[in-house]
Amino acid sequence: MFVVPTQGRRAGKSKEPSRHSTAEAEEKDFMTADKRSVIVNDLVNLRAIVELQLGPDDIKLIYVLRPLANLHAASGAHEEAVDLQRKIYKLCLKYRGNPILPALKEARKALAETLRSLQQYDEAIELFEALVAEDGDESSNGLLVDCLQNVDRFPEAIAICASQIARFEQSTDEKSFGAHLSWLMHLSLCYSRQNDFATAAQVTERTIPLMAARAEVLCIPQLDVLAELYRKAGNMAEHDRVRALRREVADRCDY
Repeated sequence: MFVVPTQGRRAGKSKEPSRHSTAEAEEKDFMTADKRSVIVNDLVNLRAIVELQLGPDDIKLIYVLRPLANLHAASGAHEEAVDLQRKIYKLCLKYRGNPILPALKEARKALAETLRSLQQYDEAIELFEALVAEDGDESSNGLLVDCLQNVDRFPEAIAICASQIARFEQSTDEKSFGAHLSWLMHLSLCYSRQNDFATAAQVTERTIPLMAARAEVLCIPQLDVLAELYRKAGNMAEHDRVRALRREVADRCDY
């Protein structure tokens, strides 16, 4: 867990938004939503025409389905978006490699992320696994682990975390440092969600020296997490040790 410093306010009187500017912003938002609704209706009507004339699986449907899916997804209408994204994905599979279609990886990832938002984890897991195995999309591993945990497939989630930790822990560049730390936190969460707080605490212990190597002050929130894990594990001796360490670090950092 990183601490992001908050910038102080500049001296002087803060400028409050005027009623006029607030009204303009509200009107702009209203017009944006209204315009989006008009475009969505036009695309829905156009889709019906294209499907009637060319058939429900014609490749040219992509010109209608893709912007319509994007509009629904951007407005948070995931139920509407996911049906369209499934159709796009099927077109990409059927006409694989056709240049007018989005990349299969892109269609697969958009569908997987929407399914995850809808908590349809089993279907999302299949797609995230394909993204990693077939498309080489390592960035999907974190979302895959989250979905696996949500359907209680913890051994698989833990195995992925352990593999990613082994991958990054020997590297010294900045990107690998962040990934190593992130995967340790993922692993700790896997154990916490199984109420294995003792193992979660052991994993969290490994994050402390990593943070201290960058800036000791970064350790303070993580020491709070660690102390709480020991408390939940019933290990009050370790809880008290970590709390004492936290006070020492806070004093040194004038926190």
